[in-house]
Amino acid sequence: MKTYIVIFLCSFLICYLVVPLIRRYAILNGVMDDDSDVRRVHNGSIPRLGGVGIYLAFYLPFLGFLFYQNRISNFLFSDIRQFLGLLICSTIVLALGIYDDIKGANAAKKLTVQTIASIILFFFGFEIQKFSNPFGDTIYLGWLSLPITVFWLVGLSNAFNLIDGIDGLASGVAFFATSALLAVALFFGNIVPSLFTAALAGATLGFLRYNFNPAKIFMGDSGSLFLGFTIGAISIHGSAKAHAAVAILIPIVALGLPIMDTLLAIARRVYRGFPIPTADKEHIHHKLIQYGFSHRRAALMLYSFCIILSFLAVLLCISSGVLVGIILVFLGLFIFWWVKKYKIYGRIYPEEGK
Repeated sequence: MKTYIVIFLCSFLICYLVVPLIRRYAILNGVMDDDSDVRRVHNGSIPRLGGVGIYLAFYLPFLGFLFYQNRISNFLFSDIRQFLGLLICSTIVLALGIYDDIKGANAAKKLTVQTIASIILFFFGFEIQKFSNPFGDTIYLGWLSLPITVFWLVGLSNAFNLIDGIDGLASGVAFFATSALLAVALFFGNIVPSLFTAALAGATLGFLRYNFNPAKIFMGDSGSLFLGFTIGAISIHGSAKAHAAVAILIPIVALGLPIMDTLLAIARRVYRGFPIPTADKEHIHHKLIQYGFSHRRAALMLYSFCIILSFLAVLLCISSGVLVGIILVFLGLFIFWWVKKYKIYGRIYPEEGK
């Protein structure tokens, strides 16, 4: 347990110290996010590239294992192929995000690079092999494993990109989700996923110090794409070693907010006849602001939603098959009530689809 705590604290401290330097670099080089885009809800220009700080804070603590070895570090090095796979592929996604933050990249370029990175990661051993079925036998995917794994990684990367719309939202969601995944990984005794989630939880919490309203820096696409991709990869690694009754269900529940927001965005755009990549101002955080919430209150409201989902995700790992089904039914009813209460389903403004 001490190793996990040290990893968490090191990641937190590195992000806390590095982000101000990255902020200064972004300001000096004009890597700014202005308020001219129709989707923006902030005023003025805010520096981007905060994702670079999260990336460094996530990976740098692992260098300590080169100088200090224990049972956990030995276990990590015995699984070094998957660690290198995650490092290589998440770096590709980070580079894509940096390019988009500085020069801009269209949807086709993003999807192409994300798909390539996801396929490479699959061949490093990160694959969704089965689906949970709380009412029957586990469903094994066979040849469908590759496309579903790619869909999960690409989808989650873009889901975090979509919810990164108000100060502190994406980093806060990532912190709560990774904390839940950390608790689950520790429960099942999964050492490598525990290390990864501890490091990412520390990094996101350290970044939140500068990203919560009023934000001093944005994570940009470099951060949102990296976070979504990395959390997706870690969840695959952890679910592959979890009990069959809850495999992949736990990360789906823990990451319910970005997944729900993405599904609602796709549904309303298809219904309105607009291309799926069409930009709009109808995401969950936008609707709460339109409902009268301030940026800070909207973020706190969504944090509370994530805490509930995280609690349910952790509860799944200690539940029997029937109880898992009951939890999922309760979750579905809760989400339906919440969406209806705050009119989260949204619409697309006609002028934005032209």
